[in-house]
Amino acid sequence: MPQGSVSTLTVPPGVTTLKSIMPILRLQNEIQRYAWGSLDAIPRLLRLSNPSREPMAELWMGAHPKAPSKVEIAPGKLQPLGEYIAADPFTRLGPRVAERFDGRLPFLFKILAVHTALSIQAHPTKHQAREGFEREERAGIPIDAFERNYRDKNSKPELIVAMGEFWALRGFRPIPEIRRRLGSIECPQILSGAFEALEMSDEQQAYAALVQALLGIPKQEVDMLLAKADQIAQVKRQDVMWYWVHELTRSFPQDLGALAPLYLNLVKLRPGDGMFLPAGELHAYLRGSAIEIMASSDNVLRGGLTAKHIDRDELRRILRFERTDVQIIDPEVVDRTSRVYRTPVPEFELWRHSTPSLPAPKHLGGAAGAVRLETGNTLEILLSLDGYSDLRFDDQVIRLEPGESAFVTADTGSYSVSGSALLYRARVGTLEADG
Repeated sequence: MPQGSVSTLTVPPGVTTLKSIMPILRLQNEIQRYAWGSLDAIPRLLRLSNPSREPMAELWMGAHPKAPSKVEIAPGKLQPLGEYIAADPFTRLGPRVAERFDGRLPFLFKILAVHTALSIQAHPTKHQAREGFEREERAGIPIDAFERNYRDKNSKPELIVAMGEFWALRGFRPIPEIRRRLGSIECPQILSGAFEALEMSDEQQAYAALVQALLGIPKQEVDMLLAKADQIAQVKRQDVMWYWVHELTRSFPQDLGALAPLYLNLVKLRPGDGMFLPAGELHAYLRGSAIEIMASSDNVLRGGLTAKHIDRDELRRILRFERTDVQIIDPEVVDRTSRVYRTPVPEFELWRHSTPSLPAPKHLGGAAGAVRLETGNTLEILLSLDGYSDLRFDDQVIRLEPGESAFVTADTGSYSVSGSALLYRARVGTLEADG
């Protein structure tokens, strides 16, 4: 995701005193204030004021060095989560997770609030990230340089779960569809290279040539093409595809990425819908609020809708040039309170729990009004939304108010949850997955 400044989110004090042996620790997190963020979505979810009317784009929960969460290890005493984990990774992450991920938290957990579109982008595989990082290190490019592509050695698969209506672009449309939609602009000379690409018999070569042709259109012709496309979009705004072309040409008036709805799949997610994004797939988030979990990486190759660095050659090198059939993930039902969004990568999966104040089934254990959860000897990060969650371990309780979160160490074993919240639970995925 794009970089920007951060500001500390102050979390109100808990309802109970934390003891040093408490394995469930309250988190203090940071908000990323990117220009594309919403003015009110995160403040509303977290019950914060925003008197400065600055956009709030992302709330980060994790140990990423750019904006690490802090754990409350004692009343009034905070420690960066990465440092806390590093002091005893086998106990806090669990032995298998610590060994697999070199003693580091493998995922970053977020609330995402999009008002203006994020850049069109793709992420590298682990092999591509490692190779690219080492190449840029040898070239002496500073890690925070504008032109830096690879800021770490990790891949960055992502899972989005919509909290409301959420719009995105993802993967290439079928070639005949792209040909028809680009043809409706009626600029055959400007788009001649694109049309020649789409006539290729090999699908991968056609998509690759299409991207190269679009990225190679001269600046003055881009302006003419966008002006023509926006004229059509204003007439056809009832068509949701042209609606987004108009929105993007208005927000990015000289950026050819505004035509991306014509060649990338336009996706509408409804509340609770999930979408997994693998390496190498072009995508952009257009509008809405979502829960996001990803491998802990900051490697982004951009292709449009941005003033940030675009490395066209490197983007083409990592892209998967194939048609995408978009799959919406419905969570797997585990029991009456639990749903899980599983992923094909080992770094993460996401659970969703409702915690109504009702007697728990006997097989779940715990007192009336509680659900018992098992860590399975791996860490967890919990996020409480829409209400409160009481996390109980032995005789100790932490109450999470809306927007508050907690880190659960792997050695917790089991604990109970009660309250009235929607609880999101970030966990490590199947460690046997390829990643």
